[in-house]
Amino acid sequence: MPRKPDTPCSDCGTLLWSGRGSRPPGTRVCRPCRAARRAAERACNGCGQSFVPSQYGQRFCSLACWHESARQTPEQRKHRQERERERLRTKNWKRRAARRGVVSEPYTLADIARRDRYRCQLCHRTVDMSVSWPHPESPTIDHVVPLADGGDDTRANVQLAHLGCNSRKGARGSQQLALVG
Repeated sequence: MPRKPDTPCSDCGTLLWSGRGSRPPGTRVCRPCRAARRAAERACNGCGQSFVPSQYGQRFCSLACWHESARQTPEQRKHRQERERERLRTKNWKRRAARRGVVSEPYTLADIARRDRYRCQLCHRTVDMSVSWPHPESPTIDHVVPLADGGDDTRANVQLAHLGCNSRKGARGSQQLALVG
C-alpha cells in the first residue's frame, strides 16, 4: 500500500509528508504558507512604520533607518557595554559554580554594592562604581569562602571589593588574608 501525506500544515491544514526531521508535531509549514509568512508586513525596528521585507529576517525598512538606529550617544553605548559586562559576569559565575557543583543564586554587582553600602569589605574604603576594569579601584564581587574551597555562589557568600584588594586576596579566605597581609 503506498504511503500518503500525514502531517497537516500548521497554517492552512494541507497534508504534508512527515519526513525524517526532528520537528515537533504542528510546526511543519507548506511552501506557500512559508512564502506568505516571509511576505507579511512587519513594523520597522527603527521608525516603527510597517513594511514588507524583501529578504528573510529583515528588521528595518531601509538602509537609512538601519544607520539611524545604529547611532548611539556615548551614554547609550556605555550603558549597553555595562549591561553586556554584567551579563558576562553572571554567565561566568554560573558556569564556575556549576563546574564545582555548588549552590548558585542570581545577583548583580549593583545589588551587592547597595547591600554593602559601597564599601570594600576587605579594606573598608569607599568603592567608586564609575571606575571600570582593569583599574585597581574598580568594583568586583569577592567570594568570602572561595569557590575553589567549596563556597557557594550566593548573596550570603559574596561581598563588594576593589579589584586590587580582591586580587591580593586570591583564593584565600578573609581570615587567611588577615594573617598574610
